[in-house]
Parts: sequence; C-alpha cells; structure tokens
Amino acid sequence: MFSYQTPINIEQQQKQLKGQLDSLYNQIQRPRQSAVRKNILLIGRTRSGKSTLKQMLTDPREVSSELTLFAQTREPRMDIVKIHHSDLTLNLIDTPGLFDRQYDSNGLLTNDECLRQIRKYCIDIHVTEFHLVCLCLSMHSGINAEDIQATRQFIEYFGPRLADHLCMIITRCESKNEGQRLLLHNEIEHDQDFGPITKQFKKGIHFSGAVNLDDWNQANNAVLLQFNTICEYRNILLNLIEQSTSSFKIEPLLITPPLSPVPSNEHSTRKKG
Repeated sequence: MFSYQTPINIEQQQKQLKGQLDSLYNQIQRPRQSAVRKNILLIGRTRSGKSTLKQMLTDPREVSSELTLFAQTREPRMDIVKIHHSDLTLNLIDTPGLFDRQYDSNGLLTNDECLRQIRKYCIDIHVTEFHLVCLCLSMHSGINAEDIQATRQFIEYFGPRLADHLCMIITRCESKNEGQRLLLHNEIEHDQDFGPITKQFKKGIHFSGAVNLDDWNQANNAVLLQFNTICEYRNILLNLIEQSTSSFKIEPLLITPPLSPVPSNEHSTRKKG
C-alpha cells in the first residue's frame, strides 16, 4: 500500500514548516558596520542557477521554481537587494543565458556579441565596477565542453584583471553534505580540461541552493535541513562579498577613430607631365 497525505494535511504541515523557517530566518544576525553597497555580476548559461543564487541572497526561505525549458532571464537586469539584519546592500546584475544560442533582430548572436551586450548594459546603467563576478554552473547540468570554451572566452574578453574578482558557484546543492561538496570541488579542480581554468577563479569555488520545490510540495521535513545548508552557503558568500574591497572595472570598448579624409583633386596640387 502507498501512503499519502490529503491536501489539508499537507497545507497544515507546510504552514508549520513556514513558521519554523521564519523563526530560523529571524535568528540570523550579521555584524553591524557602516552602510556598504556592493556590485555583483552573475553569468552562466540558461538554467545554470543564476536566478536561484539571486533568490538565495535575497531571501533563503524562498522555494525554488519549477525547471522550465526556456530561460527565465532574457535580457540583463539589475535588482537592488538589502540584506536582512545587516547594513549590506547588493546591486545584483543578472544576465541572460550568456553562452546559449540566442537571437536578435539580425539573427543568431555569437558569444562575443553577447559579451558586448553585457558590457553595453553595465555602461548604460553606470554600474561598471564589480566587487565580485560569479560564474554559475548547475549541479543538474554538469560541466560540458561548451562551458569550458565559454569560460575561457569570457576571461579572455574581459582580460586577466578579472581573475582577482572571479568566483565559481555550483548551484542546486541544497541537499549536498560536506563530503559530497568536497568531492565535487576536487573533481572540478582535477578535471583534465576544466582544472587549468579554475586557477583563474581567485575568489574560489562555492555553492548555492534553494528549498526544493518537490520536498516543499510534499511538506517534507528535509526542507529544514536544506534551509540550514542554504544559510551556510549564503553566509560564506556574504562574507566573501563584504571582504571584497577592491573592484573590477568594465571599460568601454575602444573605437578606432576614422581616418582623416583624403583631399579632393580640386584642393590638391599635382605636377603636370
């Protein structure tokens, strides 16, 4: 026989779980300091967990959304997030699936054109200095050859100074324990193709997650364990952000000035033969 819960029982248990999550969340305290504002750039391909990372930093109680076939973020956008129980404010710039096959009115966009779009957006909104640049990779999707190529291209595009402000975030790890995370970390660092690139991530390899939707729908107590893990991830990242005092600046593209016009014949002199 299969056991099941009626919708009423599930709703009651979800209400209790929400009360417990709210109580745990309200106990979170961060050391007070003078008001600080940090700029964070989130990059990665579609469904890499950028929006989930943004959600975790904003409010770790939020339940993850259903995975969809299409990207949730179609153009760059900035969200201003005030961190609960602290004086820290984040300007979070979320980008579209940077290395996916995207189209504009002129057809298929190349990676280079996508990178130019991000640069243009940051310059247009006058947010060009970033304390942290986060490359998101999904635990569900894994790392493939396109990720390796795109990461290399991203670093080359913005230059070697980016490395001092670059970190990797492995997303959807809300149910991973310390041993599993260590295994993932070692796997990435020792991968034949991706390992050498990880040396460019001077801000390290970190993790993020969100309360699992399926566990929430079933009112599973695993939600509480996930929340504790998520808060650990969040605290590590917030400490990293607060300690990042220098910034990486996105410079405008240098445009070669047009050549001086060649004088016309009527204003030039030439020797007659």
